Amino acid sequence: NWNAFVFQNDAFNWGGRPVFHGYSARTNATLKSFWSVNLGASWSPKYYDDVLLRGGPEAAQPSSIYSDMSLGTDSRRRVVGNLSAAYAHDVLGGYSKEASIKIDFRPTSNVHVNVGPAFEQLYDTERWVRTIADTTANATFDRRYVLAALRQNTLSLETRMDVTVSPTLSFVMYVQPFVSAGRYNGFKEFQTPGQFDFAVYGANNFARDTISYDRKTQLYTIDPDKSGPAKPFTLGQPNFNFRSLRGNAVVRWDYRPGSSLYLVWQQERSDAVRYGEFQARRDVGSIFRTIPTNVFLIKATYWLAR
Repeated sequence: NWNAFVFQNDAFNWGGRPVFHGYSARTNATLKSFWSVNLGASWSPKYYDDVLLRGGPEAAQPSSIYSDMSLGTDSRRRVVGNLSAAYAHDVLGGYSKEASIKIDFRPTSNVHVNVGPAFEQLYDTERWVRTIADTTANATFDRRYVLAALRQNTLSLETRMDVTVSPTLSFVMYVQPFVSAGRYNGFKEFQTPGQFDFAVYGANNFARDTISYDRKTQLYTIDPDKSGPAKPFTLGQPNFNFRSLRGNAVVRWDYRPGSSLYLVWQQERSDAVRYGEFQARRDVGSIFRTIPTNVFLIKATYWLAR
């Protein structure tokens, strides 16, 4: 079984931002072995983005391409797997790479386990950092819009287990560790509304602007025009390493028709530092060294017969 579709003015995501204008095509097939294959591709021409500058003027965004594929095994089997990947690239050199594996496992008729690790690499050449009020920035309506290139790596693992002990007793558990690291460089200033026009701070020794970094205070000091009328301003170090764990477990007991008792345990762990470098072992391990927040809940319902 083979199907193919072509769409115009489709919507897809690029670097966390929606792209609304473009063309896409998608095809899928189910083989005789009951394996499935999905392929898709999208292209977006240059467009105007009113979200990039967080309320500022429209900025032009470059044309980009996006493609994805997935391969799934026979869904009738006890173990079902799905492998998927996606890639996006724009003419300015930005890109996004994603890969994920999902495993659906039924060891017995009453136990169902889902495991889904996913990894993403992102390089965005135009990521908003901060907006500075400055009456000398006439071309951008008395605001300086500071952007930078962002390199980000994200790793997550979704795990879910459902166990049916009896027709009246069940157990559900969900756990998702998540780590993401991002590093900013190439700080620059938006110059002309509706264009790809940026001035990179400190691009050369003869530039009209300067940028310096104090490792002790973790602050950037930027002077947009050296001895000109614009005042220098500072930026905090935007690099980040965010680590978190979300988990919950629920026991449900239907102790009589229409009446249920729920026992719930929720745990959250989170931590953030400014390394900016992704190291899977260190970042995942740090999750379990943070102090957790535990919540225990009991909920009961009782059906009142008429």
